[in-house]
Amino acid sequence: MHSKGHKKIGYCLARNSGSNSRYREKAYEDFLKKINEPFVPDYVFYDCLYFEDGQTVIQRLIGMHSPPTALIVTNDQVAAGILVCCTEEDISVPDQLAILSFDNQPIAQVMNITTLEIPLVEIGKNLLLQAINHRQVHHDELFVKMIERKTV
Repeated sequence: MHSKGHKKIGYCLARNSGSNSRYREKAYEDFLKKINEPFVPDYVFYDCLYFEDGQTVIQRLIGMHSPPTALIVTNDQVAAGILVCCTEEDISVPDQLAILSFDNQPIAQVMNITTLEIPLVEIGKNLLLQAINHRQVHHDELFVKMIERKTV
């Protein structure tokens, strides 16, 4: 988005509480610092979970004096709502408003929404394997220490 010339980038979050939301918002703020853009609280949209929430986002954008030109959207359902509402309001996507979503759900393919897939199952498997390996290494280290002390 920034590489395409967007400086005013908004962000749609599912919740304004919870550790995952705080990490995502922190990443958003860090990104803005990296590109030397200010954090604008009005560019953060909370409670974005469903298609209808995308329509609410666009209604808020229409009321802004200087709205964002790009949105990072928490999921494809919300992005679809944003896209449909943009069509209804004659907002050109991506010329007037660029959209980047997460999930890579079928609706994103049907509606030609740019989306990213986060492979959560694969990430979970890798974390579990790391935990098992760490535990095995720790267990092996304890066993070696016990042998060295001849307590086995």
